[in-house]
Amino acid sequence: MRSPIRLFTFCFTLHAGASLSAQTRVFALPALPPVAEVSVHWHTSVNPHVIELRNFSAAADPVLYLLSSSGTQVARALPNGAQSSMSVPSTVQGPLTLVVRSRSSSAVETGDIWVDGQLLTTGVQFSMGSEIPMSGIASGETASAVIPPNGATQHVVYILTSNGNDILAHSSGARTSLALPAGQNVLVVYGSRIPGVTGPLRVYRNDAGQDTDGDGLGDALERALDTCGSASGSVAGAECKDIADPRDTDGDGLWDGWEVLGYTSVYKNAAGANVHEYLALPTWGADPRHKDIFAEIDFRRLTLADSQNNVAEHMMPAVARKMAAIYGDSATTDGLLRAVHSVSVDNPDRRPGISIHLDTGVPPESLSDATIYGDWHGYNAVNAVPDGSGGSLPPTPAEWTTEMSPGRAGIFHYVLGYTSGGGSCGYGIACGFNFADAGNASHEFGHTLGLDHNGPNGTHEPNCKPNYPSLMNYAYLDTGLREFSDGRLFPTFDNHSLPETGAIDAASGTLLNALRTQWGYKVDSASGSVDWNRDGQFAPAGTTVRAYANLLPGDGGGCEFTREGEQQVNMLSARSPAVVRYEDHIWIFSVTLDGKLAFTWSLPTFSCPMLDDCPSPAFGSTPGTMDVGGLDGVDAATILVGGRRVILVVGIRPDGTMFETWVEDRNGIFVWGSMTDIRGTSPAAGEPSLAVSRDGASVILSYKGRDNIVRYRNRSPSAFNAEQTVMFAGHPMVIHPDASPTMAFTGLPTGIVVGTENLLAAVTDTFGYVQFYSPGQFHGGWTRLGIPYGPMRSGVGRPALAWTGTPPASTTLASARTISTSGPPLHRPPGHRPPTRPHFPGTPPAAPPSSPPVAMPTNYGRLYVLYVQYAAAVAGATNPDPVRMEMSYVDPSGHLRIGLDSWFDNVWSFAFGVDLLQPAEVGLRAAVSYSIPDAPSHPNSLNQVTFRPHADGMADLPYKNHDDWKVIGWGSCRTLQDVQAATMKVACAPKSW
Repeated sequence: MRSPIRLFTFCFTLHAGASLSAQTRVFALPALPPVAEVSVHWHTSVNPHVIELRNFSAAADPVLYLLSSSGTQVARALPNGAQSSMSVPSTVQGPLTLVVRSRSSSAVETGDIWVDGQLLTTGVQFSMGSEIPMSGIASGETASAVIPPNGATQHVVYILTSNGNDILAHSSGARTSLALPAGQNVLVVYGSRIPGVTGPLRVYRNDAGQDTDGDGLGDALERALDTCGSASGSVAGAECKDIADPRDTDGDGLWDGWEVLGYTSVYKNAAGANVHEYLALPTWGADPRHKDIFAEIDFRRLTLADSQNNVAEHMMPAVARKMAAIYGDSATTDGLLRAVHSVSVDNPDRRPGISIHLDTGVPPESLSDATIYGDWHGYNAVNAVPDGSGGSLPPTPAEWTTEMSPGRAGIFHYVLGYTSGGGSCGYGIACGFNFADAGNASHEFGHTLGLDHNGPNGTHEPNCKPNYPSLMNYAYLDTGLREFSDGRLFPTFDNHSLPETGAIDAASGTLLNALRTQWGYKVDSASGSVDWNRDGQFAPAGTTVRAYANLLPGDGGGCEFTREGEQQVNMLSARSPAVVRYEDHIWIFSVTLDGKLAFTWSLPTFSCPMLDDCPSPAFGSTPGTMDVGGLDGVDAATILVGGRRVILVVGIRPDGTMFETWVEDRNGIFVWGSMTDIRGTSPAAGEPSLAVSRDGASVILSYKGRDNIVRYRNRSPSAFNAEQTVMFAGHPMVIHPDASPTMAFTGLPTGIVVGTENLLAAVTDTFGYVQFYSPGQFHGGWTRLGIPYGPMRSGVGRPALAWTGTPPASTTLASARTISTSGPPLHRPPGHRPPTRPHFPGTPPAAPPSSPPVAMPTNYGRLYVLYVQYAAAVAGATNPDPVRMEMSYVDPSGHLRIGLDSWFDNVWSFAFGVDLLQPAEVGLRAAVSYSIPDAPSHPNSLNQVTFRPHADGMADLPYKNHDDWKVIGWGSCRTLQDVQAATMKVACAPKSW
């Protein structure tokens, strides 16, 4: 870590004029006056030639110099009153350059050039130029000039004898470097090459012969620049011994010499010829004492039509400015905080932020834009690539190896941009993002520098945690926050031990307000209390609760933390799996891709139903299978039969018949029972559902018939009882043809006694929306759940229900035999017929009126609802349906609801089906059949069945607010180092977090 001592801003020591100290090393020439250069061409002549300057003022005091094509002076003429004439031997011929400058006038003078009595040109403009005397020159010193931002585009430079009479060396261009004659005193003169076109120029007297660290800058020049010349000594804001590489004082991966003088790369082109490419880093704003990032922003053509039509979009100036402001930390205005940030990002100049310089292919609109973006000759519009079947695919950021000039490798970052949507970037030199959106661009580019959605890359913490206010965090990105976090103020959270009373310093108004408005928590700002578990009350001071603190209702698709400890169970399926606990093991059943019954169990014990502290279980490498004559759907439950616990397995065959079998542990050996048809059942379809009470004694099988009517059967200890039809409003309940019903026992207050275990059914109606029903208590039929809930669009698969938590000892079970068959009417459109997927006409039925405030029992858990959400087709996806999650909670006004709708997994993860362990435990357990395409980004994920031991997102992990500036400061160097050639590779500072 660099020393924070001497917190002052460094500026170049800049001088110009004729009376400068011999030891001055850095010169800022504010505007170059003209020095005239006129081309002359002679052939062989018998007589000497005469060059004259006529019609100049007395104050002009002109000197004429004639240079050969190699730059050697062949003649000169000093002023003689009103005459200025030069005689040139007849032997001098070929292309020559006549230089006209004034010995003493800083004003712009004019004159006419005559050659051998003939007028060559009129109105030549000249002056003395910008003179820099240099004395005491040591071996290896050079006079080097570069264009600063908004500087002179072209210039000329002459090294003259100290009296100004003779030119010793000459050069011109955008960047010049001339060797200074050792042991002599000279006058170095700079002038504008193009009359009327001028601007500032930066000149360095570089003692390159004494370059201890080898970065191209001499030790004396480095002292003048306040950059490190070796690993000893110090500079303002840093001790050189603490800097990883003295060639790179600011630690951004760019040598000091490159940032001061520019970088020239030599590489071979396709023809095998050497190419010299100069990168004008100082012109584009490089500073050796402040971290810089240079990036080429190319356009990514997405289709063949884009390529054929030569579509070429650019990052707009306004977006480039906003991105630069974000990385420049312009949002931080407090002086002390800016100093803190500068230490985090590790800038020796003790200014915060990183300077972003973008080659967008667009000239700057104003002088202030010159260091932010420009047309620096790197921009490309990159064609879509053939997909092998006559179509095309967008290019990937890996195109940087061919689309970016080899001369920029190790200097520039690379971006393939487009004008809509989001992006997806990982750590490294290249990125692809929406360059029409500064927030998306800054977020995605942050990934390339080592940041993830939760902090530093590899941080094992959730996305959307409220205590990480960073644009990297999905929870804040869409709120308009355009800042990186500095790791200050906000406390560390752990979902297993969250204090509610006095949880957060009441002074942290920003966090408390975000928790109230974005996360929807009940918050008491005066005391800093937060109802983390959403039970409607604050747990007493000194106690903690278990809750999903990073759950962001309605999030954009990436706030999930339900994969923690996820394990593949070595099954492939395109149906909903079934997960149960049997003794101290987890069992999972599924339908194989060829219609067999597959099963597996956790090899080590998973004995944490009420503690939730088990490690992730491992499953057998080869699951068992049973051929049951074809299988469309399966479910399982651990039930109590004659005082013994067994796993009951039920299935629906393609012909509509249903069967049951069971498995039991007998002295450490798993024994399977016979397979028995469930007789007296109407022809069934879809997937069955088993609901089991917490004691395992009450069991209900629900399913739909081929007529899409929902049916169920209670089970006695020996067999299923007679089939019953679910009746609602006096009519059989009809389900969506592509969905299956689910029933589960829950602790919701739907029965006679609040706190008892009651039956709940989730049925997808004919519009494609999940509705909840409970059996009537005092009359026949089922009633719609009186607890408010929002629309859950499914229309495919079987919802999953589970009630987590431990019931009170006094809880009684609501008998399944109290089910009745009537209820209030539910509006249906006249003449409505159940639609077939994917058509969902109409709108979902309105939610029932808001219930009065109901305090949920704090020791009796929560209902979870997971459902497969219907989605339109997605290219490359076998099934495009994601899983969403809702739960019961008490809102801040004290009303019991079901909601907090969010993605169970992220928006890019699809599933064929999901099942929850029930009776559920303190933690939620789930099994999921994935539907992510088997692509390079998700290897071997299609159809994989996985087990999630922390499906409620409440893993026992601390997560905190991180300092982004430390990470991106480190990443600015490390990403370049990874691709730099051995001859240019810098050493980067180690991680400091």
